[in-house]
Amino acid sequence: MNKRLAITAFGALMVLAGLFSGQPSFAADPAPVYRVEVVVFVYPGGASDQRPSTSPVDFSAYPDTRANARAAAYQPRNRSAQALTEQERRRRARDQAISAVNALNALEQGIRPSSGPYTGGPVYPQPWISLPALGPDMANAWRRLQDSVRHQPVAWRAWYQPIASGRITPWLRVTDDWRIGIDWLKPEALSQAFVPTEMPVPYRLPHADYRLDGGIRLRERQFMHADIDLIWQEPVSASPSPLADPWAQPGGFIQHRITQSRSIRPGRLEYFDSSWLGVLVRVERWRSPLVEQPSTDSSDQ
Repeated sequence: MNKRLAITAFGALMVLAGLFSGQPSFAADPAPVYRVEVVVFVYPGGASDQRPSTSPVDFSAYPDTRANARAAAYQPRNRSAQALTEQERRRRARDQAISAVNALNALEQGIRPSSGPYTGGPVYPQPWISLPALGPDMANAWRRLQDSVRHQPVAWRAWYQPIASGRITPWLRVTDDWRIGIDWLKPEALSQAFVPTEMPVPYRLPHADYRLDGGIRLRERQFMHADIDLIWQEPVSASPSPLADPWAQPGGFIQHRITQSRSIRPGRLEYFDSSWLGVLVRVERWRSPLVEQPSTDSSDQ
């Protein structure tokens, strides 16, 4: 490495050190980044262990990756670089420093991607943001569920996130598009990195409850684990009674809930199911496009 390159690398590392001083250091102890994909489906003929409830289960505390994507894409009009908040300046400097470190690492190794020359784009994925499409394996699973007469796919999500051993990872919300209630006085939850510091915030919608609602959390100790908490809640009308009481069953919701937690393996399609709901999860380690990847990786097997 020549002298100028060494100085640039040192500067990038110093930026990272300054950005993360006083909190867990990403630069000194980087957490592996994974692409996470989730598909949820129902068994239309399944025997649900349904339970009645007068109100939907509240998952308003779980950030939604779709809301994070809207927040990340929002660009205020007529806003100069001087008007950026301190949080935004720190985030921009962090992203630039990480990109520089990854690029310098690839230059030091003198290796190009095995799949072809790198043609541009981010060298580090922004976590917690909903991706526009599933990967090939999960997209194929979604199509097969659509063609099946025994299954009905209802929702999917894909995003990047860091997962490090012993560190707490947040729950992320997974819903379908069937709203069963809206709270106009409560905003939808966002991951901390996307919480607005200025008003107005036109990209932030009011909190809503959904027919399929809940969340998923990935964590790692000795092995990687997936925690799933999803509920199917169908609105029902009150049922009249022929007896003295005017109503035998008040209006509310019929609910079916799946709560499971077990170890999973990266690079493999994992299946969770109950009598009414099924969940497919696939987690894959993210690799920098600037560095040639080995043909096999024993750590992900």
